[in-house]
Amino acid sequence: MINLLPPEIKSRYKVRSKLYSISVAYIIIASIFILGPIALATYNFIQDSQIAGIDSQIEQLKAQIGKSKDINTQLAFVENRTNSAAQYQEQKDWPDYFDHISAALPAPVTLSNIALVSGQKTTFSVAGKSDDRRSIILYRDKLIDDEDIESAEFTNLKETIQQEVKVFDFSINIIFKQ
Repeated sequence: MINLLPPEIKSRYKVRSKLYSISVAYIIIASIFILGPIALATYNFIQDSQIAGIDSQIEQLKAQIGKSKDINTQLAFVENRTNSAAQYQEQKDWPDYFDHISAALPAPVTLSNIALVSGQKTTFSVAGKSDDRRSIILYRDKLIDDEDIESAEFTNLKETIQQEVKVFDFSINIIFKQ
């Protein structure tokens, strides 16, 4: 092959060709360094938004699980109460229990609440008022002396002033023998 170009022009073409190759390589490397972090930032943003969406779904599922646990707990509680109430209704002679509670009641003591407390033994929570502390203690002592009552314990005894008169509020848990 015959080369008709003079060596000077030939060397200039080689230099230009190398300069062009170096420039293209520099532009490619600069583009990678500029576009790489932009692409990574975009990828991180997309991943963060996906993670946030998944986290919100997890929180919603946890809330639903918590609600279902609460509902199951409440359902078990209601079922237990229903079973206890059915058991008490079948086996107990309630007027006798109320007779024992009211028979020991002194004149100045008034009852405001009688509640059945669920448990192994028949237990009543009795609340009331009196203007005399001694009468309340006498009431508890009479309950203890009753042969059908296992124990009678104060859960609350406090003095309050209502319309410039001392009033004693009390509550007693009464446990009957089986």
